Amino acid sequence: MKKAFVLLCLAMLLLPLPGMLRADWRDREQVEQSASLRGEMTALHAYLSRGIGMSGSDQVALGRRGVLYLAETLPSAAGLDRWTEEETAQAAAYLQALDGMLKARGAYLVFLCAPNKASVMTQDLPPYVRPSDESNLDRLLARLKETDVRFVDVKELLAGDEAPYLRTDTHWTDQTACRVYRALMDCLPAAEKTAYRETETVRITGDLSELIYPQNAPEEETERRIVPRTYRAVSRMRSVMDLHLETECRRNGLQVVMLRDSFANALFPYLANNIGHVYLHRAARWEEAYWRDGTQAVILEIAERNLDKLLEEGR
Repeated sequence: MKKAFVLLCLAMLLLPLPGMLRADWRDREQVEQSASLRGEMTALHAYLSRGIGMSGSDQVALGRRGVLYLAETLPSAAGLDRWTEEETAQAAAYLQALDGMLKARGAYLVFLCAPNKASVMTQDLPPYVRPSDESNLDRLLARLKETDVRFVDVKELLAGDEAPYLRTDTHWTDQTACRVYRALMDCLPAAEKTAYRETETVRITGDLSELIYPQNAPEEETERRIVPRTYRAVSRMRSVMDLHLETECRRNGLQVVMLRDSFANALFPYLANNIGHVYLHRAARWEEAYWRDGTQAVILEIAERNLDKLLEEGR
């Protein structure tokens, strides 16, 4: 059965080949039509794969109820990449050292790790994955509790929430981002939080869905808070994906530096609206160039799948 399915998929992928070979490659319209047909065949392969419990991409795992997971995070969810006690201590020591350096300058560290979706939405994991009782992140945060390093425990924050992440994306929902923003603000000095209650329904194309479907990827419906912009970009801002961003608002006199990855994209409007001055850098490693006089706190946000970078820094 499996062999027949593989042969069927191979035939579908090769189906556009004759047309592509006959196409006049100087004719842009013919080239685009041939490429489009191949994309449609790839999409059909993805739909057929779902029929037998597969995603159609080796980068994506299909879980229960159609929930998608980043395949590379499944070993971590199953506890197959467990740190040694020495490695856990090493990662904690690096964060303590960074916190100590900042405190010597009148600031402090706030550590924020965005858990893997597979570590949080364990009820929808593929049947062949048995979730571990304890992750490297759990052990690291337990170690940090013995220190004075401030951190946000996102897994604890989301306990009991059945769908804190988007179904077809690696990232958390806007509802989760708002909860994380409020927890972060509680870690900052004299911070005030704006309550955003009005929501709207939007349709998004998840990054995991895009890995499966090269064209016309299915959209996902989700709720998003309406966050009126009250900040201004100090430097030219193309998008929240920029390597470096600087914003200011009149909310307060707070000044924060944030090292972040794509999980902070959903946090950005909340933080920019409620922190007087924010410097954001797409980085996981502290560099001296990021320091700004007057900074009161540095937020280090990192995805759980990148936690090993702390070990690299701690060596």
